[in-house]
Amino acid sequence: MASDNQTDNSTANPAGSAPGATPVPVPPPPSDQLGALNKRVAKDLSHLNHVVPQDGTYMRNLSLLVGFAMVITAALAGAASLDVAGTSNTTWRDGAVQNALTALAALGVVALFVERTLEVFMNVWRTPKRAMIEKVVAEASDAVRAIDTTQTASPAGTEARANLYKVQSLQSSFSARTRSIALVWGLMVGVLVSLVTPGILDSVMTVTASPGWQWSESLFHAIDIIITGALIGGGSVGLHQMTSTIGEFFAQTRAGLKPPG
Repeated sequence: MASDNQTDNSTANPAGSAPGATPVPVPPPPSDQLGALNKRVAKDLSHLNHVVPQDGTYMRNLSLLVGFAMVITAALAGAASLDVAGTSNTTWRDGAVQNALTALAALGVVALFVERTLEVFMNVWRTPKRAMIEKVVAEASDAVRAIDTTQTASPAGTEARANLYKVQSLQSSFSARTRSIALVWGLMVGVLVSLVTPGILDSVMTVTASPGWQWSESLFHAIDIIITGALIGGGSVGLHQMTSTIGEFFAQTRAGLKPPG
């Protein structure tokens, strides 16, 4: 009888478990875990492909819009100055270098305001999609880490690596597009701001038109607006580098021209 009871107890309780203990659920095999991760990643990736399209239609349309706006701006600025007459000379202003440094420093401050404004709008617009992409990247990375040595060449392992590559490519494309959008909008805002601010070219040179050739001054004014707008849209870092480079160049030039002793 004792042997029969021992046999029954050993059958009812798994090895290593106390009598009456709750059975511990057995985890699914690694292949099932990887398959479940792959399904979730594939589902989220399909959703991302609809939410974050990778084609360049948007950027092409936006670039055309910017180009059209710049042409209209230049045309309006040129038309506004058609009644200006004068000589046909192009001359440098007195203190042109110092004027350029002052103008670049002032434009750098304006560019800081433009950058911060665009940053706020871009964060509101792009951050939700960026968070979605980062979530799927984390899921795909978890799936790749779940691959064990027996699944390296299996279809599930290949699918996990392919999903990670796809979502990382989507993330890179999204980041590149975000930078492009910020640059294009910065250029648009810069051109608009340059309509009401002194131009960089006008601070270092003056162009006057002879009778019948007023278009030369109009063209100069339009180009000044576009260049000033591009400097503002390019960001404060570039303006600071330009100011430093010009200042260092002329400081070294003055030092080289200074007589010894």
